[in-house]
Amino acid sequence: MRTNSLLLSLLVFLGIFSTVIKSVNADQNFVPTEDDINTWRYGALILPENALAQGAPAVASQLLQNEKTWGEEAKKYIKPDTKVPLVLYLHSCGGNDHIRWSGTLSQWGFAVVSPNSFARDGRYKHCGTMPNAKLFNMRMAELKYALYQIKKTDWIDQNRLILMGHSEGSFFPPAYSKDDFTAHIILAGNCRFSHLGPTPCCAPGSSKAPKNVAVLNIIGDRDKWNEWACHKTHTERGSRFVTLKNHGHDIYDVHPRARTIMAEFLEICCGKEKNRNDSEGSDPLVAAKALIDEFSGLATVIAQTRSDEAESIKDREFWLVVLKEVEKLIK
Repeated sequence: MRTNSLLLSLLVFLGIFSTVIKSVNADQNFVPTEDDINTWRYGALILPENALAQGAPAVASQLLQNEKTWGEEAKKYIKPDTKVPLVLYLHSCGGNDHIRWSGTLSQWGFAVVSPNSFARDGRYKHCGTMPNAKLFNMRMAELKYALYQIKKTDWIDQNRLILMGHSEGSFFPPAYSKDDFTAHIILAGNCRFSHLGPTPCCAPGSSKAPKNVAVLNIIGDRDKWNEWACHKTHTERGSRFVTLKNHGHDIYDVHPRARTIMAEFLEICCGKEKNRNDSEGSDPLVAAKALIDEFSGLATVIAQTRSDEAESIKDREFWLVVLKEVEKLIK
């Protein structure tokens, strides 16, 4: 009897010990910390305009504060029997900058979820520094927890999930080697930290995404943080590796070429509806007014951005005057 008790105690000990040392991967064994969950609770949720129930708002970020009920509550904002494609957006080092693409993606029929890494206790900016293991694992945990929430939500189209990252957030799509996403989008990044991911496979500069995953990389040729683009490792379903000429670091939807490239990529890989370009029977004046209505907001954003980034007081004052003139024209 004593021998059996000792054997039982040993087995229990070994079971507990093995549980303690078990590695955590991007699967059902992932156990989030309270900080991981907070990045979800204080993140952003933008719903696609074409899927909204009558009177429902597109911005539904407050629903994420309850990680247990958000899915069912958001479903009330969506038209019945609608499956929504979704972009999981990982923000840059300066804060949750999802707004630079989420409005456009919502107009194009995609929901956007963006965890807020700065909801972590004691989180500070790492801009301009090399990512250490703590930062990398921390942000990868945010990705894993967000994916867990997304995967259990029935109104999300699980066959059209897109992983998208900008600047610091761009470290993680190329480092993610599982096939949970139909596409990876890498903005203002060059895959140089892909070897830090959970599954070793390749040299820095190459995406670890499975070959059936569509990959889009957009980078500026004057990006001071990234001297080269990702290696052209993927060719499937509209994959592209694009360098924007005479462009710096940030890649936003106000850049016409970046916007066009993004639209074309999403049409091929992920079922985005094509923009209508059929001119037959159209009134040029009506078409002109439609263009002004669609892109007037971009003009104000560009003018404001150029004012904010002006290198002299004179330039700043000039762009503030331009901004006022733009606002007069679009009223």
